[in-house]
Amino acid sequence: MHSIASASECIPWLVVLIIECLAIVILNIITIVVLVKMKRQLQRRSTYLIIHQAIVDLLVGAVSGPLQIEHYITWFCPLWKYKRETIWSLYLSAAFQLLFPFTSFTNLMAISLERLHAIFCPFRHRFVRKWVYRAIIIVIWLIPIVRVAAIIFLWEIGHVESSEKMQPLGSASECIPWFVVLIIECLAIVILNIITIVVFVKKKRQLQRRRTYLIIHLAIVDLLAGAVSGPLMIEDVVTLFCPLWKYRRMTLWSYHLFTVFQLLFPFTSFTNLMAISLERLHATFCPFRHRFVSKWVYRAIIIVIWLIPIVRVAAIIFLSEIGYVEVINTYFYLPFYAVYLFVICVSYILVVIKVRCSRHLQFHSRSKRERKLTGTALIVSLVSLLCFLPAIIYIACCGLSLNYFQNARFHLASLVLFYANSLVNPIIYALRMPGFREGSQTFLVSPQQICHFVTLGERRLKSTMRKGK
Repeated sequence: MHSIASASECIPWLVVLIIECLAIVILNIITIVVLVKMKRQLQRRSTYLIIHQAIVDLLVGAVSGPLQIEHYITWFCPLWKYKRETIWSLYLSAAFQLLFPFTSFTNLMAISLERLHAIFCPFRHRFVRKWVYRAIIIVIWLIPIVRVAAIIFLWEIGHVESSEKMQPLGSASECIPWFVVLIIECLAIVILNIITIVVFVKKKRQLQRRRTYLIIHLAIVDLLAGAVSGPLMIEDVVTLFCPLWKYRRMTLWSYHLFTVFQLLFPFTSFTNLMAISLERLHATFCPFRHRFVSKWVYRAIIIVIWLIPIVRVAAIIFLSEIGYVEVINTYFYLPFYAVYLFVICVSYILVVIKVRCSRHLQFHSRSKRERKLTGTALIVSLVSLLCFLPAIIYIACCGLSLNYFQNARFHLASLVLFYANSLVNPIIYALRMPGFREGSQTFLVSPQQICHFVTLGERRLKSTMRKGK
């Protein structure tokens, strides 16, 4: 970015920004005074977060605004020279520039959730105590403080001059354990998801219902992730980081095909999780309508689940072909994952609030089954998010060129956790769903069954020996 040509272009922007900051300060001071003075009408618990919003916005206009003006006018305009600062004053300036605007945004989110609770649980909301609001305000400040501290920390370790790039692992003795772990993980994903699919298909009355269509589809996608994407990822990563074999040269089309199958199934799995969260949201808020949803709706949802990753992968290949790698990192990795995380989290927050506030849901057997399935889907999604999160953080760090995190071990560890998402779902089903647990036991041989088979074999052997005599 270059500076603006002349001071005549800078001064109007400077005046606009100063007037805006003054207006923010004056209007929010008036808001705070009015809300504090009008005790009977306005100073109630329901307005605590609104008063806090005005205080935070006042700090935005009084502190963050002038610092932003000083920073950007210095950067773009030839009005004054940039003064040299110590590293700590630079960090302090960055902290106050970022802290209050993000706190304001966090406060808006808290107000929306508080209003949601007031609408769905009016009786409970009426008796919410003051300490709850104090705790909410503390959390509202803690989240931006942690975020700003993390940004400064990552900026510090990422901008230390280092000529080192991502180095491969030192020897085959370091590579082989990672190689074995990844192979075992892929095999476990394939085996457990095959068992899951067979159990869901066999137990027709208990489990093969419309509400489990997306769960069965998730098992199929996870199976493909372990059987196709996993081995391709192992071949790519072990070739890149380990001195076990040389990288084989591929044609352009085989490389694109390789990329398609490497990226498609894991992202389809994540898309399926988002679809399950929205389906559970509909089942919770519209139980009567959800009961009569036709099969073609689920087929349409599954088609959309596949269309989104296919379009995304096609766009990635097209942009990589024409050379826009930065656009791929900016628009096709972090924003997609961020939107999915947001949708899943908001959906289950709404579901939890609705279930906690609606007591009549507890007295119907169908509602109990739906609630149990919603709880299972919630646990599956939370565990999957925990598996996806390290990979998302690693991609973000690589996108920000943070040298400290561009490490082969970090890459492999995030990859193991990323594919663990496809592994944990059958385990959770076995723990949470009795019908699935009973069906999966047919694939396992218990010690009692072994003893029974041994005893039966001995009896047959004795009977054949007697017949021979």
